[in-house]
Amino acid sequence: MFEDRNRKVIYTSDIGSQEDLLLFREFIPDVFISEATHISPETIIEKVIKIGAGKVYLTHYSDEEVSIISEILASLPSELKEEVKMAEDGLSFDI
Repeated sequence: MFEDRNRKVIYTSDIGSQEDLLLFREFIPDVFISEATHISPETIIEKVIKIGAGKVYLTHYSDEEVSIISEILASLPSELKEEVKMAEDGLSFDI
């Protein structure tokens, strides 16, 4: 977890289980960045939404997983579609 100017960012990589998503459950992050290869994107989205994260970026996915993740994101409720995104090369954002 990173914190700067009262903004919190949680970043995961190579997580082993869904419990790893909740290591900082006492914090509500403004941004949650999670790899999407070692755990299902559905699980990531479900857990991260439950903790109340602001923006969610999914990263570290294969080319084969792009269509699957895109379908999952397209099926989200409209209020979440702008909050959950696939990270792409060169992505930048302000927090």
